[in-house]
Amino acid sequence: MMPRWRPEMSHGGDLSGHDEYAIWDAAYVLGSLSSVERREFETHLADCPLCRSAVGDLIGMPALLSQLNRDELAATENGSRVEPLLPAELLPSLLAKVSWRRRSRIVAWTPLTAERPV
Repeated sequence: MMPRWRPEMSHGGDLSGHDEYAIWDAAYVLGSLSSVERREFETHLADCPLCRSAVGDLIGMPALLSQLNRDELAATENGSRVEPLLPAELLPSLLAKVSWRRRSRIVAWTPLTAERPV
């Protein structure tokens, strides 16, 4: 996947006109562009791998946003703290489990590779 374009990055190749469309990706994915702007951006997408990549990175955003309920959204707008849905200790626990599984997989594979004749 191509990295997102940032103003300090060089384009490399012909990306003429990219700058004016660099911030349209989210509006396109969320359906906020007018029909004229949408067609214009889609024409630009055909020739701009950076914008196509940016749209690909955001494509799941509408589904994620639809998971929010109005109370949670209102709380974030008011600066209130929204309680996380998952306990704080879950992430460290998951990371430890993944690390353990990776180590056990390496240990399990090591004897098999050592026994193979060369």
